[in-house]
Amino acid sequence: MNAPGKILLSRELRTEMWLALAARLGEGEALYSNAHFRTALLEIYQQITGQDPPASMEEEVRSMVETVNREHPETYLARAVQNGIAKAFEEGVRKNNWDLAKIQASGASALRRFSQLETVRDVLEDANLTPSQLSMVSCVQQVIEQVAPRQDTPPQPPPSRPPAFRPDLAAQEPVAAPAAPAKAAAEAIDPETEAAIASGDVDAEVARERAKAGEQRRAALEEQEQQKVPGRLDGLVEQGVVTEEEAGQLRELRKIDERVKSGEITEAEATEIRNSLVNAKVRDKLERKVREAVADSVKYLQVFESMKKISPKYHDAIAFLIEHKNLVTAADDAGIDQGSAIKALMEDMELLDDVTDIMERKDHELRMISVRLHPYSSIMNRGVERIGNMTIEEVFVEDLAKVDVDEMSDRLSSGDAQQRVRPAADMRCLISLIDHVTKRTRFRKELRLLRIARQVEEFYKNTSDMNEARHQAENFLNRRLRRMFPDMNADETAELKQRSTEMMDQIEQRIHDERKAEVEAKRAKTAAPAAQGAGGGDGDEELSADELQKGVQIGRVEMRVAGNTRRIPTKIMPDPDDPEVMVIVMRDPETQELLPAKRRGAKRTVERNRDGYWAEVR
Repeated sequence: MNAPGKILLSRELRTEMWLALAARLGEGEALYSNAHFRTALLEIYQQITGQDPPASMEEEVRSMVETVNREHPETYLARAVQNGIAKAFEEGVRKNNWDLAKIQASGASALRRFSQLETVRDVLEDANLTPSQLSMVSCVQQVIEQVAPRQDTPPQPPPSRPPAFRPDLAAQEPVAAPAAPAKAAAEAIDPETEAAIASGDVDAEVARERAKAGEQRRAALEEQEQQKVPGRLDGLVEQGVVTEEEAGQLRELRKIDERVKSGEITEAEATEIRNSLVNAKVRDKLERKVREAVADSVKYLQVFESMKKISPKYHDAIAFLIEHKNLVTAADDAGIDQGSAIKALMEDMELLDDVTDIMERKDHELRMISVRLHPYSSIMNRGVERIGNMTIEEVFVEDLAKVDVDEMSDRLSSGDAQQRVRPAADMRCLISLIDHVTKRTRFRKELRLLRIARQVEEFYKNTSDMNEARHQAENFLNRRLRRMFPDMNADETAELKQRSTEMMDQIEQRIHDERKAEVEAKRAKTAAPAAQGAGGGDGDEELSADELQKGVQIGRVEMRVAGNTRRIPTKIMPDPDDPEVMVIVMRDPETQELLPAKRRGAKRTVERNRDGYWAEVR
């Protein structure tokens, strides 16, 4: 054993070990006891350092595990046990051939019944856990993500990511340390938040205050939700939380509570009446089941309330990420081309700016999601957690803007399984999307390349000397790239530099072609009649008499193309639904009819600017 006041594991090594364990839990690994945790952490130590753990270190790991799981069981232990429950439930789902509708309708109630078994409660009690610390909704969602895509074949496990190889962190011989092992273990309970504080992502005081305020708000929400229970008993029956008979008993008990509040009867009289209806032990069991169901929905209700704080400025960008969700979350080796999403961003610089701001976590609440401060850590692990079935749709952005907490409370407590499960799944999906933009993923790499491209293109736009522009661009890549993205590792830096060099060649070729085309256009304009020179683009296409009668015209519309503003001849007409508004139109390839063009489901409206040209309205 280590001598008092001595440690073998450095604080940095502890942080790496707990981060790696959190990643394994995020991939679904189940651990049921401190012994399982100890074994897993010793394996992680070997992966990190490349060395077998010294025998003297095992006692320190044991002490660290016991301290963390005793004082903060909700941090790792709850998720580890929850993974085990989800795995068992998934096996049952596959064995009984349940479809998605059946899982949504009966999953949560089946899991709640399972958690009420005495043997299960004994296991949870031994682990210092209560059923309220396990999210049945999250368990159901985990199973849906694994089962829903294809039920006929077992899911492929996510690629296991070993921790970073750091032989320099290997345990040293015991040396004097200012802190006792128990204190060091307690400090390691939240390594990612600790790292975020150290890197300046979030202030330590802000993290503490947010946790404190979040806990107070959680208590207030639970009290509010408890007040709504009498009106939701039918829904609790549908969810399988209570039976019809138990719901009737709860209604009678609530009536007695109201009589006490009104002063009609005393508490002593109320107790006597309650005992005549149902004994105290059964009452406690009923109340406990209801409290656990309420606590489960409050987790998501609090997350939704916090998500509503995201600036509306980023709603369009979030809708874009949702629209391209499968591309955004594609793994490096998935073989999915992200080109369509990247092209859409290149054609809309304002949208690119907003998505880039999300990547750089400029919005406070988005930064809290990325760091996974309270309340987001209550429903989703830290790190990039891949979701197999991204069910979120763009309508969730409208929910953030228009749905209040009371309405979301009704949805999360609905007796309809799909209505109840959907918002919880949407919240988890949104967190995953934000992670794929803000953390080390394939999509973030593409976003960074786009940002570099914009900067490089500025060098070429600001000078006619191509050699000077290239010199400035190369200087930027060599000196300022690491300052722009300080968290880049060596591999990412090398890849971005290589791709940026290729990009410079493409930009130079494009600018060369554009300048050549401009020269040729000027020559053609000088040589051709003025009327002929006014054509081009959509202007070359003649409009029919019927189209002219409808008000269709060809106007020059200012658009952002490859980072530049250009006036492009474009067909526009009065909006059929609102003739006072002009919209861009495009010809239907099948009917050849001119119809309003749309972007992300909205008509592309235009209006004249001060210069007399048409400009698209955002």
